[in-house]
Amino acid sequence: MRKKTRQHEIVDMAARLFASKGYAETSMEDIASELGMLKGSLYYYVKSKHDLVGMVLGDAIVELGSGLTKVVESNSSYTDKLKRAFYFHIKYFHAHYPRTLLFLEHRYHDLPEAQKKRVKKARDEYEGLWRRLVLEGIERGEFRSDLDVTIVVRALLGMCNWMTKWYKAGDKWGPDEIAEVFYVIAMQGLRPMPCKAQDELEQAFSKEKDKYIEVAEVQKKED
Repeated sequence: MRKKTRQHEIVDMAARLFASKGYAETSMEDIASELGMLKGSLYYYVKSKHDLVGMVLGDAIVELGSGLTKVVESNSSYTDKLKRAFYFHIKYFHAHYPRTLLFLEHRYHDLPEAQKKRVKKARDEYEGLWRRLVLEGIERGEFRSDLDVTIVVRALLGMCNWMTKWYKAGDKWGPDEIAEVFYVIAMQGLRPMPCKAQDELEQAFSKEKDKYIEVAEVQKKED
């Protein structure tokens, strides 16, 4: 039990240092020093820095994917699934900040090649789950169908992942409040519009598009 506890402490410290300094810039000696250990003692708990970063990322990769899969495959409306997806993502980020920082940000580019491929594959699969949620919501008529799905998905994930730039545990906003705001913003854009309102919007957009083309043609002639 003591070994597992100490190993957990080592993995947590490594996650913090990898997230703040980068994998390449963090040495086993740095990790040992922060824990008040001798460098040689680390190798009783972990084989190498390569194995250590795998342990750091392993939980985040598995738990994020399995957690969102449960949300997407649940028997609830897609608007509810979207809300729960935001809550799940942001609460996990809050609870496991250093590990998810490595996974969600592009701080994994200096990782060993095998780990880099593993993280990229997991990120692509995670984005795929959000894409599935949006596509199925469109098919059910709960989300509007006139928006590019790839842009929608990346906008939703962009809101979540940009938290790595500004969020710190202990801020005045808790994860529940942030998730609720993100959900409200998302639904304002995704909720299907009444047919009349949508027709009016499309007509207005068409007029503006025609004006833009006319101006561009005039400028082209003048040039």
